Amino acid sequence: MAQYFFHLFNDEQAIDLDGMELPSTLTAYDHARNMARILATECIKERGRLFMGHRIEVCDEHGRKILTVNFSDVMIIDR
Repeated sequence: MAQYFFHLFNDEQAIDLDGMELPSTLTAYDHARNMARILATECIKERGRLFMGHRIEVCDEHGRKILTVNFSDVMIIDR
């Protein structure tokens, strides 16, 4: 299994120092997508607003960014 780190960039930066062992990059993407949806929901509940430019950057054990999950990419806002 590989080690993945999930760095959150929203109103502030939250750098993941612990990481998580996961079997694949696809699993890391799924985890980041779910995190983004949960964090977006919490932001809306607490502040009544959401900036769709927030993102989670996933890095490997060498600190290389392997993917970015933008909040705007994991949800649809209907009107």
